Amino acid sequence: MMSSGTRRVAVALLVATLAGGVAKAAPQPALPWSSGEPPMFSPLTLPSGHIYTLVQAGSLQPRTGERAAFVIFYAGASRTRTAATAAAEELLQAWQPLAERQHHDALVVVAYFDVGPGEDLSEAPHFATRYERRPDGVWQRSPTTGDPPPAQLGREAHHVPATDQRGVAAARLNAQQWLRALDESRLRDTWDTASVFFQSKVAYGAWMDAVTKIREAKGRTVGRRLLMSLERQQVPGMPVGPYVALDFASKLEKAEGVVERVSMRLCEDGHWRVAGYSVY
Repeated sequence: MMSSGTRRVAVALLVATLAGGVAKAAPQPALPWSSGEPPMFSPLTLPSGHIYTLVQAGSLQPRTGERAAFVIFYAGASRTRTAATAAAEELLQAWQPLAERQHHDALVVVAYFDVGPGEDLSEAPHFATRYERRPDGVWQRSPTTGDPPPAQLGREAHHVPATDQRGVAAARLNAQQWLRALDESRLRDTWDTASVFFQSKVAYGAWMDAVTKIREAKGRTVGRRLLMSLERQQVPGMPVGPYVALDFASKLEKAEGVVERVSMRLCEDGHWRVAGYSVY
């Protein structure tokens, strides 16, 4: 079963945990899956342009004699193992940094085939690809996957939404512009252009202090690449969306293997604005 200790924070939530007006750095990445949250069925876009329907992702409690694993469930159309293996390789590259930040040395990608609205995923055809991290840090596919991990999703009615690639592109562009302002220490711009929700959760002075502490601890950003873009229509505890959460693998002066997450919301003025930001 999935770990009950996994934080119940959706991918698009303000995972920096803005509390009392101060942005607190989370000790580990918040995952978009929890045992109490229903399947997401959210479009996931990778830098290649390939789009997957993400069902759930999170930590799997190990069975006796097994390693703890990070598991990704997605719904696909192809029934071939060749296609599922190719998709697993691409999803590994996207999720690997998060898995490593969670100190996992095993990752499993489970593909569900021909999943329709309202169908029971536990009865759908599926195929699992398992990867393990060697002592030198290199990930390699395991020749044997064993039994795929139990999804335990139940007979939940669901709707597979259509992706809004125009919205994803606009959110990505605005997120990159916002990150550029952050890199250039234009902190007033980063706060002024953020969403009203963001501004209501952290005052400008507290935002300046939080960024200063991050810079002192990790240094300035010297490299960044996009890992994935996840669309959500609604996020618990947040205003009505839509949202696009973008994860970046970043290299900082004093830290490597860092993940930056920028959560964008389509606001009432028709612009995609930052609703959350975190660094792991």
